[in-house]
Amino acid sequence: MNVKIGQPAGGENRVTGNYGYGKRNKRGERFVQFCLQNNLKIANTLFRKPRKLRWTWLSPDGYTRNEIDFIATNKPNIIENCSVINSVHHPSDHRMVRITINIERRHLPRKTSLQQHENKLTTKYTQQKSINS
Repeated sequence: MNVKIGQPAGGENRVTGNYGYGKRNKRGERFVQFCLQNNLKIANTLFRKPRKLRWTWLSPDGYTRNEIDFIATNKPNIIENCSVINSVHHPSDHRMVRITINIERRHLPRKTSLQQHENKLTTKYTQQKSINS
């Protein structure tokens, strides 16, 4: 996103967690407002990380670091972790941001559900038949 969120401000708990890096800029303010309007949560702010694992961009001078790449989601409850990847070497001044999610399958595939439903009906029919006999 190339925005600076910085430290979360009061009243933004619908959008941010408790953790940030640096100071917010105007683009960061617009991004927070966008997230508020669209019910999105900024995943990078949900998890406590050491400063060396928060920054996502290194300036050409090699000293200035900022957290400017973010992941926003409408399903923060499935996010288990958000981290910056150090070990991938690619020709960029940005580091990759990764989230780990947990998706539980709540519904069985349709075919399996139909088979189970048919088995229940067969069992029910067999039980009724034995009662009536």
